[in-house]
Amino acid sequence: MSEAERILTAALPARHEGVHLPPRMAEWPSDTGAYALIIALPRSVPIPYRAGREVTFARGFYIYTGSALGPGGLRARIGRHLSPIETKRPHWHIDRFLEASRIAAIWWEATSSKRECAWAAALAQFGRRWPSRFGASDCGCAGHLIQMPSPQAIRQTWTLLKHEYPAIHRQRLPSSDPILGDLP
Repeated sequence: MSEAERILTAALPARHEGVHLPPRMAEWPSDTGAYALIIALPRSVPIPYRAGREVTFARGFYIYTGSALGPGGLRARIGRHLSPIETKRPHWHIDRFLEASRIAAIWWEATSSKRECAWAAALAQFGRRWPSRFGASDCGCAGHLIQMPSPQAIRQTWTLLKHEYPAIHRQRLPSSDPILGDLP
């Protein structure tokens, strides 16, 4: 079994099994910032996208970039992404996507700059933005969801972002399977 197959199998079931917030979430900054969600989608699923149509997302790895420039900053936005779908009204495309997937790690940087588009462009060097404009309704870029070809590509993107943005941090989410923890 390949490394990718082991990680995706470990992501089943898609639920976070009661773990919704990273350790010491209350200690995370309420500052504004940018973040990236490292996501494993354990099975292909159709997800509502635009104008009532569905898009089938292939099983695999994705990175979603976002900004947390509103009240509560990083702590509030990341906390929302990690909360169960039953506790929130789906607002963004990513809400439905996360319902079917598992967040393995979060990369983040406290900053007042809107970096989500720049991060997505950098990450797209190692994957592909798909579907077009996903998560980009408030900007002019090609999209904030990047489908990654492998765990190795995710490691390469971490190295690139860490070099370009030295203040970036990463937080792996607790997992019952150590393989998921191997993602950066």
